[in-house]
Amino acid sequence: MTIQDFLGLALLSLAAVGAAARAANPATNPSPVPTFANVSYGPHPHELMDVYLPPTGRQPFPVLLWYGGLWEPGKHVPDLQRFLPAGIAVIGVESRTLTDGMNDKINPPVAYPLNDACRAVQFVRLNAPPWNLDPQRIAVGGSSQGALPALYVGGATDHADPAAHDPVARVSSKVICVAAHRSQPSIDPHRMQEWVPGVQWGAPALGCGFAESLRRYAELQPVIAQWSPEALLRQGAAPIYFENNWGLTRPENVTPDDYKVHSPAWGLGFQKLARQAGVACYVKFPEHPTDGYKDVWDFVLQEMQPSARPDVLGAHPGPLAPAVQPFLDDHTIAGAVLLVADPDRIIDVEVLGYADPFTRRPMTTDTIFRLASITKTFTAVAVMMLQDQGRLNVDEPIAKYLPEFKDQMVGGAAPDTTVAPRAPTHPLKIRELLAHLSGFTNKAPYNATLPLEQQARMLAAEPLPFNPGTHYEYCNKNFTVLGRLIEVVSGTPYAGFIQKNITEPLGLKDTTFWPTAAQLGRLVKAYGSIDHEPWFTPREIFKFDPSAPPMVPQPAASILSTAANLARYGRMLLNGGMLDGRRYLSESAVRQMSSTQTAHLVDKNGENGYGLGFSTSRCVSNDPAVVSPGAFGHGGAWSTDLWIDPQQKRVLIILMQQAGYLPGKDRGMVIQPFRARAYKVFGNKKEPNG
Repeated sequence: MTIQDFLGLALLSLAAVGAAARAANPATNPSPVPTFANVSYGPHPHELMDVYLPPTGRQPFPVLLWYGGLWEPGKHVPDLQRFLPAGIAVIGVESRTLTDGMNDKINPPVAYPLNDACRAVQFVRLNAPPWNLDPQRIAVGGSSQGALPALYVGGATDHADPAAHDPVARVSSKVICVAAHRSQPSIDPHRMQEWVPGVQWGAPALGCGFAESLRRYAELQPVIAQWSPEALLRQGAAPIYFENNWGLTRPENVTPDDYKVHSPAWGLGFQKLARQAGVACYVKFPEHPTDGYKDVWDFVLQEMQPSARPDVLGAHPGPLAPAVQPFLDDHTIAGAVLLVADPDRIIDVEVLGYADPFTRRPMTTDTIFRLASITKTFTAVAVMMLQDQGRLNVDEPIAKYLPEFKDQMVGGAAPDTTVAPRAPTHPLKIRELLAHLSGFTNKAPYNATLPLEQQARMLAAEPLPFNPGTHYEYCNKNFTVLGRLIEVVSGTPYAGFIQKNITEPLGLKDTTFWPTAAQLGRLVKAYGSIDHEPWFTPREIFKFDPSAPPMVPQPAASILSTAANLARYGRMLLNGGMLDGRRYLSESAVRQMSSTQTAHLVDKNGENGYGLGFSTSRCVSNDPAVVSPGAFGHGGAWSTDLWIDPQQKRVLIILMQQAGYLPGKDRGMVIQPFRARAYKVFGNKKEPNG
């Protein structure tokens, strides 16, 4: 049998099904004239799209891409009156078909329409500015056969290739949600028979007949695992909504073949696997409503809202990239995630370069970073929570809670070992630990791998070179002591307190001291330029082994997170201790943390002082990266940075993972241009001092 004969039979067998589907399919309703018609998003004549923009609106529009069929080329869209009046753009996407794939001997033929589905998202994201589209709020959907590409896009790993010559290929293919109407969500023949006994659908996607696909099942397993949507389900995938207009019993006026192809059992089977993978999935059909959504269209409308899915964003080269791209081009850094948020949502997120420059794994929005000293802010927040609860006061002596510090002496320690030990002028206060005014220095080493209780006892026995409150020296020892303070006052291990009171209630699922095996797969590779080497050298920071006993958390340095998680945390602080209607800290606590405690003792360029666990800005600076008095934040030794500006109402985040730069370079050379650019593009005032 020739390819043409084979496809002819396949198309004839689906003709009746397609006719019935079109009769009930809202994506075939007459529609207005496109704003832009037959826009080419690739070199093939079937790679086309029609763009429908809302008639009015100044803010960038969210956009829904709706895919046509797999068998014949065509562009379809849902009922535009559901979306355009709501300020949502709609794009009908035509793609290469299974016939094209068979004719070109592509294995499997379905690779053509599925790759095109991702490229269409990338193309729209790249062209978002001239079309006034929001590159962060892109949804996909389709009816019947057209839902398969949408489901693939929602589950596939990001197709962005930072090294690609084609600018479209460098852009993210991630989406915020998937709408599947009367869908067939699998090309796995065994899975189909399990969900809908007797169905025979989709085998041409694999390049063969259905019976042959069953005979060759073992051979086809790698292909199915790569291309079938249910095989791609993973935590972090876009939420999915299935809707069918038939129930679990076949209507009398519907043929058995048509019913099998469009049965709601497909969605129920898919939903079971999605839930096992931790993916939100809803299924609606008669007598089976869904909580929170009236139907698939209401699902899309709700998910398109700015606050609906702030952590699931498509990365894209945008207005921030020009500030950082030169440092990738000259190999100062290998990659970065850039993010700007306001009190309500993430405004912009962009990724550049590689999460692993050695394997060329691209950076993504959900890449996990070692935050290094940004950990100190979590420790400080925990201490202030305990103060809000009346369980301690930062002006109390640390010895009230850790008695081993009662006999700590001053003198007899580096830098001046000739001074005889003596009692301090006043007992060391909790506030002075938070502000690095304790008198501890970095001269004497200590073992950070011991339990916090042992570390605190060792530090209490260490003489202080300076009287508390008289000398600023940034020192991790301060936060080791504070970590032990949290344990004693709360009666909870340090990391457990952080998890129970900060990361879990804030929904920071990727913020942890102990990454799981799955999270390790998203961990950025640490690197540095050492001994004047011209390229990156791998650097080992912490060795994470999920099968080994957990290592001791370091209250000064060892938490991990993503840009989106850190943005939620930063937005809570920007909102004065509240987020999504829940209060985590009092406004007074946030004011204390963000108020400079170091007076004249520290005045760094770009860091005017230090508060309680945070770097602070006391005045307007000529440095465009330090704009507003009252701004506060923290950086990390491995080139991470969080900056919170209450006056501008912005959170700025840049995450890299590098320690060790070539001569004449440092992380500040990257961070400051990023901040300046972010203020210029997204600040409430366009110029730093104007």
